[in-house]
Amino acid sequence: MKHQWNLEVRSYELDMHRHVNNATYLNYIEAARMDFLRTAGFDYQAFQSRGYSLFVSEIKIAYRAPAFLHDRLTVVTEALKRKRLSGVFRQTIYRGETVICIADVSWVCVNSDGRPAPIPREFDYPEFYPENGTIEV
Repeated sequence: MKHQWNLEVRSYELDMHRHVNNATYLNYIEAARMDFLRTAGFDYQAFQSRGYSLFVSEIKIAYRAPAFLHDRLTVVTEALKRKRLSGVFRQTIYRGETVICIADVSWVCVNSDGRPAPIPREFDYPEFYPENGTIEV
């Protein structure tokens, strides 16, 4: 599933060069991932009440073009890879057809002890898998 989340750049997100500060993109992709999960029907509060969390373990982000005040941006989120305990989401931010940045966000499911664990079956949604449905070992 490809999920789209839209936003408009706000003044306080700009740096001294009057474009979006590079760290702000991390906020954009976090908000888009949470909306991706909610839209998929994933109940994060119920997941946490069962003693699980999804932790971001690594983000690789490539900046391609700047974004400016009042730009309308779209964050597209999709599953890129899936392993037994973890996965990777690809998140691409666009301004129209222009790619602003691409982020590969690695995540891992952890239990209440903070140890990696498989996602419980009732929370293991198809949206966590790439379109080809494969799991890497």
